[in-house]
Amino acid sequence: MEVFGVEVAMIAVVLVTHAGIGREMLKALREMFPECDFMTSVSVELGMSKDEIGRQICAAVQERETYDGVLILSDVFGSTPANMCLPLLKGGKVEMVSGFNFPMLMKLASCADKYKDVKALAEFIRDYGQKHITIASHIA
Repeated sequence: MEVFGVEVAMIAVVLVTHAGIGREMLKALREMFPECDFMTSVSVELGMSKDEIGRQICAAVQERETYDGVLILSDVFGSTPANMCLPLLKGGKVEMVSGFNFPMLMKLASCADKYKDVKALAEFIRDYGQKHITIASHIA
């Protein structure tokens, strides 16, 4: 991706979640990071057919194929949203991390342009998310 005439790596992010969770998290994130237009969300709603879910996820990923890679974040591994993403995984181009949290989104908003390799970004953001799960009484 080119910005001001300079080639910049950019990994796109697609949130795939139940019932608007990703949409609402992305809405909150954009209040702090309005420039994170490389992120989008797909909401899996009750009553949607698997075909409809698959079409929406495919469209979101395909719209971002001009990026250096696509990182899919799903809310629950083994759930319909995550399972519908599995066929889209492509070595080096599309990767998925399940169980994401808001600190992960905040970090992605500020660092996704620093990675050319989607797998390396997926590993980094997984570790970052795990590190930011805390029991408050253990630190206070």
